[in-house]
Order: sequence, then C-alpha cells, then structure tokens
Amino acid sequence: MLECHHKQFITITLAYHVKNSTPVHQGEHRRQAAMHLCNEMDSFSSSFRNWVTAHKSYVEALNAWLQKCLLQPPQDRRRRKRKVSFPPRQAVSPPIFVLCRDWLAMTESLPADEVCKSLKDVMQLLRDSFEHQDEQNKPRSESQECGMLENNSEPEAAKSGSGSVASAEGLQSRLTAVLDRLTKFSEASLKCYEELKQNYEMACDDYKRVGPNAPHA
Repeated sequence: MLECHHKQFITITLAYHVKNSTPVHQGEHRRQAAMHLCNEMDSFSSSFRNWVTAHKSYVEALNAWLQKCLLQPPQDRRRRKRKVSFPPRQAVSPPIFVLCRDWLAMTESLPADEVCKSLKDVMQLLRDSFEHQDEQNKPRSESQECGMLENNSEPEAAKSGSGSVASAEGLQSRLTAVLDRLTKFSEASLKCYEELKQNYEMACDDYKRVGPNAPHA
C-alpha cells in the first residue's frame, strides 16, 4: 500500500493539464468524468471509514475477550469502572496480552481522520462545481440577458467553458493532498506494525525466559 500510494502521489504531483479550445463537447466530457470521480471518491471514503472502524472494533473485541481470562482480586474490582491498560508494561505477561494492548493503542494513533478530511475536500470541490454549472445553465430572463449584453459582463468561465467543472489546478491540488495523506497513513501503519512485531517478539522472549509460572504484576 505504501509503495502504491507513493507512486500515485508522484504521478498526480507531476501531472500537467492542457487547456481545451472546444468547450461544448469537452465540457460535457469533463463533467461526466468529474461525476464519475466524485462517485468513486465517495465509495472509497465510505470503504476506508468502514475498514478503519471494523479494524478497531475487532481489536477492541479481542481485548475485551482476553480480559475475561483474568480474575482480579476483590480490592481491585472498583477499578473496573475505569479504563485500565492490561497488562502493565513492567509486568511479564503472556505475549498475547502485550500484542493486543499495543495493537489497540496503535490503531487509535493512525491518522485516519486526515485521510477522510482530504477525501471530503475533493468531493466538496466537485459538488460545488456541479452546482455552479447548474446555476449557469439556468435559462435567463430577457432583462438579465439585456443587462449582460449592455455591460458585456458575461463571466469569463462561461466564455471559455472552464468554469463548468472544478478547475484542473484546484482538482490536482486536492488530489495531491489525498494521496499525500494516504501515503502518510501507510507510512504510519507500516511503522506501527514493525513496532508491534518487535514488541511481541520481545514479550515472547521475556515470557520464555521467566516462565509461565512466574508471578505477574
């Protein structure tokens, strides 16, 4: 994922756009392409949020199931109302507890919100451009037409056809932001899983060295 998103980021960063001199046909083509992009972005955003939520819910459920294996002393039962991390980091505990504790903490630290926000920004840009085009395509009254002719104030965007869909520069900028956030999310994920693997291997070594019958904190 990291390699893929990094390549996408480089591609969109270096992309260039050629202005067209055929606004009627090309304008409709651009609108259809923009609508398709907006739909794909919406689908991807929904899938990404669902995946992040499902991932976190899975780890939370696994942690909750593991807690049922613990028999806490009576004097510690009051602490159950508080969210306590188990096992304590200084304790020598079965590696599965260490793995799930760190896994849950790492899922909460991933920058998923930044990715969702950047996706929302792209979709908002496209939707705003659709509304702007619909507004331009509304039939004008005779008084409005006369006023525009007298003042020669027809918007440049309407003359060139470039304002009907989000500008290439604005769209490129926001797509670059999306792929930058996805790259950083993948980098953070990779870093977390490397740390998670290292911590788990250390927990396994400590547990084997001390033994399962050693007292736990």
